[in-house]
Amino acid sequence: MNRFFTKVKESIKWKLPIFILVGLFGVGWFGFKAINLRFERNLVDQLQAIHKNSLEALKLWVEEEKALVDIWSKNEVVRHHIEELVELTKGRNDWEPEELIKSKPLQKLRKILGSVTDRLNFIGFVITDKEGFQIGALLDEPIGKKTLISRSRFIQKALQKKTIVSLPFFSEAALPDIEGVWHKKWPTMFSAAPVFSKVGEVIGVLAFRIRPELDFTRILEVGRFGETGETYAFNSSGLMISDSRFNTQLKKTGLISDSPGSRAILNVDIRNPEVNLTEGLKSNVLRKKQPLTFMADSAIFRKGSINVDGYNDYRGVPVVGAWTWLSEYDFGVATEIDTEEAYSPLRYLLWLFAALFSLLLIAYVEFVRQQVRKLNEEDRKNVQYDLTKVLAESKNIEEAIPNILRVFVSHPNWDLSFYWQFEPKSNALRCNEGFCSSKLSQEEFDLFKKKSFNTFFEKEMGLPGRIWKTGKPSWVEDVSTDSNFPRAKEAKKIDIRTAFGFPVYSGGKFSGVFEVFTIGTVNFDKDLKVFFEGIGTQIGQFFEKKQAEIKLRDTKEQLQSILESAGEGIYGLDLNGCTTFANRAAEKMLGYSFEYMKGRSQHELIHHSKLDGETLPNEECNIFAAFKFGKISHVENEVFWKKNGASFPVEYVSAPILSEDEKIMGAVVIFKDITNRKKMEQERTDLIKNLRVVNKELEEFSYRTSHDLKAPLVNIRGLSSIMKMDMEDGNYEEVISNLEKVGGLTQKLESLMSDILELSKIDHIEDKFEEIDIKKELQSIKENLSTLIEEKQVKMNFNFKGVDSLYTSKSLINTVLENLISNAIKYSDPDKNNRFVKVEILKEKAGIYIRVCDNGLGIPQKHMSGVFGMFKRFHKNTSFGSGLGLYIVKKNIQKINGEISVKSDAEGTVFTVFLPEKSQRPN
Repeated sequence: MNRFFTKVKESIKWKLPIFILVGLFGVGWFGFKAINLRFERNLVDQLQAIHKNSLEALKLWVEEEKALVDIWSKNEVVRHHIEELVELTKGRNDWEPEELIKSKPLQKLRKILGSVTDRLNFIGFVITDKEGFQIGALLDEPIGKKTLISRSRFIQKALQKKTIVSLPFFSEAALPDIEGVWHKKWPTMFSAAPVFSKVGEVIGVLAFRIRPELDFTRILEVGRFGETGETYAFNSSGLMISDSRFNTQLKKTGLISDSPGSRAILNVDIRNPEVNLTEGLKSNVLRKKQPLTFMADSAIFRKGSINVDGYNDYRGVPVVGAWTWLSEYDFGVATEIDTEEAYSPLRYLLWLFAALFSLLLIAYVEFVRQQVRKLNEEDRKNVQYDLTKVLAESKNIEEAIPNILRVFVSHPNWDLSFYWQFEPKSNALRCNEGFCSSKLSQEEFDLFKKKSFNTFFEKEMGLPGRIWKTGKPSWVEDVSTDSNFPRAKEAKKIDIRTAFGFPVYSGGKFSGVFEVFTIGTVNFDKDLKVFFEGIGTQIGQFFEKKQAEIKLRDTKEQLQSILESAGEGIYGLDLNGCTTFANRAAEKMLGYSFEYMKGRSQHELIHHSKLDGETLPNEECNIFAAFKFGKISHVENEVFWKKNGASFPVEYVSAPILSEDEKIMGAVVIFKDITNRKKMEQERTDLIKNLRVVNKELEEFSYRTSHDLKAPLVNIRGLSSIMKMDMEDGNYEEVISNLEKVGGLTQKLESLMSDILELSKIDHIEDKFEEIDIKKELQSIKENLSTLIEEKQVKMNFNFKGVDSLYTSKSLINTVLENLISNAIKYSDPDKNNRFVKVEILKEKAGIYIRVCDNGLGIPQKHMSGVFGMFKRFHKNTSFGSGLGLYIVKKNIQKINGEISVKSDAEGTVFTVFLPEKSQRPN
């Protein structure tokens, strides 16, 4: 019975380590599976983040290009010249391109839009009519042709009143590349907008020619990450419409021409060759018969997705990626990275698990063989534990290295440790960290440390150089007898004998060497070498992880930099409408700092009210709809409110932010201040309104002037004929009578010409403001009109009410007052005995009031609305002058920033001139 239990006990003793190993393997395997799952999720997040950022950048660029061409298509001068070009060819079949090239409208358009295209790095512009004929361009070659409408549908869409950015296609004319070399069939694309006539009819299309190999591709280059990551675009046929980062590879594989200017854009189909072309393999299937890649096939059927299991790309290289079909732009965008690079950290981790398991297996074998170990298992575990803890707690490589060296020296047999870092510039190893145990004094340590720090090792030189060359750990039992140990002299002084070192690789690249030393000699330990190989791999994994974190941080900072450099304001919202982020442009436009906005309701801060102050409820807010209902909104007729309480007009786009499972997480809002645009629109409206008024006045002026000039001349000619006959008949009394009539007509013509001359000088008179003595000026006017006053028997008096001077234009105010006073005298009522004209000048808070009052004939009420119009006469039987007097008065008053009004009835007339207070003060 005892023998039975003894046998069972021995069996358990031998099998227990096996059970432990199996258990550890199981734990490690399931741990690896969990890490693998987490890694795949992180990879999905990274792909989605880069892909979404690329999409947002691309959409912003497209909208900016559309806005730019839309602005210039609506520019009044540009639109006018395009309309002239259209009129040159309208209804004609005989026009030649040379006629348009030499035409004034095209010359002016080339001058205006040529500078725009130079400034914005466009190749040029093209103008088409409604039939698609290219009636204008910066280059001569496209003019007179109809090739664009057959190569791309953007012209048809623009003619349907849509502003659009076309997909890239081969140009219809020779174009220069970025370096100025001209090419035929060169990739091109356009941003195009309809051009409207004055009545709102589409008369043609204005398009700016964009460089797709530069502008379009550069936006997508933001999505390039790692060594093989790239973001590219393709059309519904599976043709690549942006450039590839693998042009050199594509030339070697024969997918594109090996000529210097050859590019992937418009030359590579997104098809799966089913073999890896980069490895020199050749597909047995013609390129056009090869199937679309898994990504392209999914995207073209409007299925945006992400795949981290792996699929072949257009080179036949296994990749993982994310893709989206942009229906609004009719093309797809894919973000991909080689599977080998994407999963390299996971493979290193698997190797690490294998290495650790191998160490445990070796430990078991050694346990069975019962070999004496220099460094017992407990000590190694302590080293492993301490090292793992150091790596877990270190924020970066620089912080970790001193602590790693400290862990090595904590081993009972090791007394010094150093790290040699590889410097690519000098192609050498340099020691920059060291640590020693308490067995050495500081003076002894400094002796060896100084020599180490002042020595640079090339490949094969010393222990670090040997490890660098072989890439393997190395053991030197006695450094004092080693012929390739430059520090032997210093080592001997402090009795350093045995040395051991191992390399560290990060991402497959050599990073440096760790070395440890002992005081006294230690026999070679094979187990220790294996152990440190694993340690080297673990440290290398840590280095690679930290370098990857730095790359990821740099990528995030780059994306943040793009966000901060955007000219538009951008901010994010959570599901409660509270601010999650905001860029500097948003802070500047709104007046709030992000720290203040963070966590606050953005609606209550900046979008709470409409322009008129009426409250804007949440349910009517388009931004609210984005993160509640997933609705994308583009709004141009609302306002945001600044911190100082002022509002400003905005154009904004609000879009939902979706999680991986398509759930709404919040919203992002992109906005810009369109105050200047609104101001320009209002100025344009006012200008058109003023032009209409001026045109109407000019028409009336032309008609009435020609009539009033012609009528007296006709009468004079008739009277001349009559006087000739009367002279022949000797009827001299009739001749004298008719001569008096001719004199009256001549006087009337002279008066009309004088008023026309006065009117023509109004806009050219320099309205120089100065201090004038109004009493003196009115007295001078009274003296000038003394004959008329005496003739009409009118009494004149002035009432200044404390006003002695005015600050205004002397010549203009004199013209106004003399005209008003002379009219009051001329149209005095002959049936009234006490005829008078009274001028009052008084000052009030708002400004100066000048009233010219009379008790004359007055102005009939039916004529009051047109008092200040051209050629207005209100008394048929009593007509003095051309009817331009009050029109000239009104013009002069406006020129000195004043206003004029009139009241009239049977008792007389009062003209009131108002000069505002601000016009009375010198600037």
